[in-house]
Amino acid sequence: MIVSGGAKQALAVLLTVLIDPQDEVIITAPYWVSYPEMVKLVYGVPVIVHSEDGRFWPRIQDIKAAVSSYTKAIILNSPNNPSGAVYSDAFIGEIVEFCEEKGIFLISDDIYHRLIFDGKSFCPAYRFVKKDLEDSKVIVINGVSKLYAMTGFRIGWTIAPKKIVEVMVNVQAQTTSCSSTISQVASVGALNGVQSGIDSLRLMLQNNRDIMVQELKTIDGVRITKPEGMFYCLPDFRTFNKDSVDLCRFLLNKVQVVTVPGKEFGMEGCLRLSYCGTVKDITEGVARIKWALDPNAPNEISIGGTGYGGEIKKSGFTILNYLLPLEGILSMHCSANVAANGDSALFFGLSGTGKTTLSADPRRRLIGDDEHGWSDTGIFNFENGCYAEVIALSASAEPEIFACTRKYGTILENVIFDPVSRVLDLDDDTRTENTRASYPLDYIANAVPEKMAGHPKNIIMLTCDASGVMPPISRLTPDQAVYHFISGYTAKVSGTEIELGKEPEITFSACFGAPFMVHHPYLYADLLKRKIMRHEATCWLVNTGWTGGPYGVGKRISIRYTRALLDAALEGKLTDVEYYQDPIFGFAVPTTCPEVPDAVLRPDSSWPDKASYQQRYRDLTMRFIDNFKQFQDGCPPEVVTAGPKL
Repeated sequence: MIVSGGAKQALAVLLTVLIDPQDEVIITAPYWVSYPEMVKLVYGVPVIVHSEDGRFWPRIQDIKAAVSSYTKAIILNSPNNPSGAVYSDAFIGEIVEFCEEKGIFLISDDIYHRLIFDGKSFCPAYRFVKKDLEDSKVIVINGVSKLYAMTGFRIGWTIAPKKIVEVMVNVQAQTTSCSSTISQVASVGALNGVQSGIDSLRLMLQNNRDIMVQELKTIDGVRITKPEGMFYCLPDFRTFNKDSVDLCRFLLNKVQVVTVPGKEFGMEGCLRLSYCGTVKDITEGVARIKWALDPNAPNEISIGGTGYGGEIKKSGFTILNYLLPLEGILSMHCSANVAANGDSALFFGLSGTGKTTLSADPRRRLIGDDEHGWSDTGIFNFENGCYAEVIALSASAEPEIFACTRKYGTILENVIFDPVSRVLDLDDDTRTENTRASYPLDYIANAVPEKMAGHPKNIIMLTCDASGVMPPISRLTPDQAVYHFISGYTAKVSGTEIELGKEPEITFSACFGAPFMVHHPYLYADLLKRKIMRHEATCWLVNTGWTGGPYGVGKRISIRYTRALLDAALEGKLTDVEYYQDPIFGFAVPTTCPEVPDAVLRPDSSWPDKASYQQRYRDLTMRFIDNFKQFQDGCPPEVVTAGPKL
């Protein structure tokens, strides 16, 4: 006997000793994935034997038919990975007798030997050996990894005739030396210790096996052979897809279920499934597979493993983004408000640009803060509430939202509070910077109860430019609006009024909500352009980011100036002022605005180093151009040329 660094190494060393180049090793399918590769590594030839009837139990006649003058060994694994098949005593006896008669080594991988179900017992191959063990052709491989959950300890062993073991010792000594002493001691403790844990494990796996088989039988078209041992099963899915690798990818992408393709085990069209987990995991996993394979299954969305409640509403939003545009209704990731005279406005923007904050204006009535539709009759809110970021929320800058965090019924998500006084700490980002407040729309005093308004007169596209080069406000042509809508540029920051302590990351998110947009971005953008032109809406690009230099050098544009610019745009005060054309992006920038210094409107004037400004602007331009390349094929030329030019 020789102890190695796991059963895998034990088998690898054994094959190194036994197999000469061109020697054939018979392997019965299904087989453990490493068997053929190990044989190839020692320049042997793996000969795969499939049972004639396609079942998982090999027949002696199939094996005999595969034997040639080059056959050196046969590898058996019972209970079998991946099928769970347990070979009968009669078959084991026949194969031992045949191997000893022909002088062929029988390598018996017994790693799962105590995980056999339904009251059956393991039949060791050496029980049928008629010769002296030193002259026998039976070799046993085993280890502690499966029965004792000691995979990481890497202890396995080989029981073989002494002359073979002596050569294995030399090979192993010159390659990996001995196994870790600590692992060996731990393994001796496991082998000599209380064994009741194995019985409990076996009973648990048997119960899980029964549940998995029962659940799989509810899927029409799946053929399942009941495993007799270990913890895998190998159902046949060829009715749905004969390519097991493709089917595995499909299930992973469609329903996040991990399977292993049967192709790797020599059984194309099958999938290996594990029933080691909880009953809940098994039933849910099979239910997902069943749903994915059923063309008539109900449409459902499963959400898990997240501390962000927004996943729920965004799932619904994604569905609407697929359905509504097909009916001519533009679904939008934006906030909306309306003036007393009925002039409504849309605010597009990603997290941290001020979309929620700037639309919550005490002088205008709030329609909604996040998800809206634009139909032939006007704009409308999809939701009945708001889901606002509240990290470092300021009572002076954002009084309406701040007040909602104190109202009964508001759901606070990831917000830290004192467990005794229950006082909120909106500045605490211990859990995450993505802290949220969810509250009914009517908590905003001037919200529109109907959650609807007429066609927007102004469309605001918000960006947070961390480069510090974009003007604080620009007027866009319809084609420029489409270009910037598809681009969805901003820098990732955690909130409108705070800085992260690390440089914001430039990002582009098509339609200001790429993860939720199902169709090509131009489908939404074209709808937007048609509605802009039909209803004569004015489009603005508003930068709430940095001025006077990039992040770390300049400073965040004052929210007071941003509100003044928005007020002027929404109230028509920028209609007749003088504009200059930006030399790179081509949009029109006002030279003056009430309550805003003229210098703020010219970002280059606030940079002490004009050459640095120009370089930053060129760098940002290249990012725009590179990002838009992915959309060019689906956009008309007038939209592509509406972007920046160097």
